[in-house]
Amino acid sequence: MASISGQQIRNALAAMNHEFKDPRNNDLTHHVELELEQALATAFDTEYAPLWGSQFVEIDNSLAMWAESWARIWYDEGGAAKLGSTMQDDAPRVDIVKSKESQNTVIISASYGWSIMELQRAAATGVALDTRKQQAVINAINRKIDELILSGDANVNYTGLSNDANVLLTNPPPGGAWSGLTAQQTVDSMLEMELGQNNRTLDARPPDTLLLPPTAFQLIHKTYGVDNGNTIRDLFIQNAAFVRRVAQWQKLETAGTGGIPRAVLYSSASDTVNFKVGTLATFLPPQARNFEFVVPVYAVVGGTEWARPGAGQYFEGF
Repeated sequence: MASISGQQIRNALAAMNHEFKDPRNNDLTHHVELELEQALATAFDTEYAPLWGSQFVEIDNSLAMWAESWARIWYDEGGAAKLGSTMQDDAPRVDIVKSKESQNTVIISASYGWSIMELQRAAATGVALDTRKQQAVINAINRKIDELILSGDANVNYTGLSNDANVLLTNPPPGGAWSGLTAQQTVDSMLEMELGQNNRTLDARPPDTLLLPPTAFQLIHKTYGVDNGNTIRDLFIQNAAFVRRVAQWQKLETAGTGGIPRAVLYSSASDTVNFKVGTLATFLPPQARNFEFVVPVYAVVGGTEWARPGAGQYFEGF
């Protein structure tokens, strides 16, 4: 049934020659219109994209919340053995080489607040203040963390999973752009990507995860053949030696050079790539500001660490 407009109500009352006014001569037609509006029992929240960062990158909680920076100590071995005899007196010297990499931490901040009137009404009626403001500020901080995991922030010299300069970029994938390949050629290309990346690490850190932008994921999420219910993705996983997870991440659609799609093939071990957290959303005491009480909220993070960038590879040109 079509809804009745306020003008239709006014027209009906005019035809009845009734003055629909209150004692102060205010038009009450809009109240009738509101009475005809039914408020549905269930309210909906606006939906945002899922936060996949913590699913694809390990979270390192070892960072202290008071730390201004963190440092990674590296040890390497220098020198090599050689063939000789018990009579030689020039055995090559082997030693340990120590180095350090460091990165500053940053604070992610947000806040929410209550007006004096909201607090007074809550106290007078016994109705608890809506906790949605608290959840909204937590969600805002988590969305910023998700962004940092993926692409970092150049303003604080952070890179992310998808844009570290030390990770090899290959364009196009082996065999050429997938959009011009047959199903079998696409499977072969993916297998070559996997094997090539493993060989780059000398079998030390084979890739286990392939993250794709939606345009590339769509190309492999197609039926492999007329009489075969498997998709290209299925066939690749069945034949892959190391990769066990192939997923899409919407944000990779613009993560590449100049905003083009980019894929990430990598070992997801925590000592390969991780995101450092000192503390997640932490609430400070309410602060009086004019007619409000504002609650500052903050998190301390240390950014994405590509500890072993050789264990990852980027691909563009799908």
